[in-house]
Amino acid sequence: MSNTTRSFKADTWQSAILSLLSTYRVMHSYFTNSNALNEFLQSHDEIMATAVASELETAKEVYSQQMVVTANSYIELILKDFLVALFRKFPERMHDFLFASGQGLKGFVSLTEIVESGSLDILLDNLSERAASNVMVGKFKTCLINLDKLAKETIPQELKDKLVPIVEQRNRIVHEASKEKALDAELVLESCWSLVTYLDAVASKQGIPSDNIFLMSISPTL
Repeated sequence: MSNTTRSFKADTWQSAILSLLSTYRVMHSYFTNSNALNEFLQSHDEIMATAVASELETAKEVYSQQMVVTANSYIELILKDFLVALFRKFPERMHDFLFASGQGLKGFVSLTEIVESGSLDILLDNLSERAASNVMVGKFKTCLINLDKLAKETIPQELKDKLVPIVEQRNRIVHEASKEKALDAELVLESCWSLVTYLDAVASKQGIPSDNIFLMSISPTL
């Protein structure tokens, strides 16, 4: 059996979340507290000021919705990154998520892929990526159930209750063009942060490598 592993990139994800949070705070400040904006509104007639203020409010809400969409992408990528690391540590756990399309076979790996991989490490890397992607297909709640089984841990209900609404709202925004008020961006990013710290703790317990030298357990949004 290969000893090569794949690390869960906890530090990388926290850095990405911090960067997105900083960008959001700057943009939010511009939308709500900009001196230049206030000066503009005060120096124009009421009709113009009202129109501009309305457009800015719309732009702020669109931006807030896009934060939800981006956060959803982070959640998916964080989960996939963890799953790949998990499968590289425990290759046998990917069995149910390797299958031949339309044939109902599990644990399927073609001879062609085995030969073309050239080494066991490359083959396991490829299979881990594919199995992780397959776990992510379908309803998000099902993905979380599968994650519980694969990691042999149970995601805290409190964390699930934070993540599921983000994914559901993202789907309404993207697929239904919903104009609903976006979830609070800071709380959404805090949920992403909580997911990273939770998965890092699971990785530590399961012996899955994690790049967490600079990991911070306390969310900067609190």
